[in-house]
Amino acid sequence: MREADVSTSYAAFYGDVLMRQRKYGEAAHQFEIALKADSSKYEIWEALMVSELSGEVDTAKLASHARRASKLFPFHPLPYYMQAIVEHDNGRYEKAIELASQCEKMGFEKGYLEVETYSLLASCYSQMNDGKCEDYYKKILALKPDDIQTLNSYAYRLAVTEKDLDKAEEMSRRTLKAEPENPYFLDTYGWILHKMGKDKEALKYIEKAMQRDEESDEVKEHLNEES
Repeated sequence: MREADVSTSYAAFYGDVLMRQRKYGEAAHQFEIALKADSSKYEIWEALMVSELSGEVDTAKLASHARRASKLFPFHPLPYYMQAIVEHDNGRYEKAIELASQCEKMGFEKGYLEVETYSLLASCYSQMNDGKCEDYYKKILALKPDDIQTLNSYAYRLAVTEKDLDKAEEMSRRTLKAEPENPYFLDTYGWILHKMGKDKEALKYIEKAMQRDEESDEVKEHLNEES
């Protein structure tokens, strides 16, 4: 075995050990060393991107690695997904949708990245106030019927658009059953009740949400409207 191959194998192995110890920054450094010696191994690129996302994220660095990986391995979805995350977190939702849609077009072998991609697309469309977010909420719930974050987001969307409020109330109630003290779930449920004309009951939930998250501008806004 060549010296370069030994160096690559050792760095990749050590990076994997560090990842298992949740030392993500150190792991990413080892994967970078391995890739400088040999950039042809996709699994090391994947490990690098996952370790970067799992640790203290340097979004510029992650995006740069993901772009290079997508050029080297254009038929792997993860590099596009990682770029989409960075674009989403920087508020560039249309670009994030373009990249995440690449993953969707490739298909999801054995469900790999399926829920994650749908969640990212749902969030982008929601931020843009585009009704397409509802299509992705439905897709997520078809795969994970008890995903409480999606249930809450979908229920809140229905409250905002003032449609299917009975369905929204049922979904929101399920989130509170799972996490009865969650301020976001409490606020959503209260807001749905408000939209249903049940203001007295709604105020109880919104006040409770405010007690648990006094800094939320959204909860404050709902409380002011109810008061």
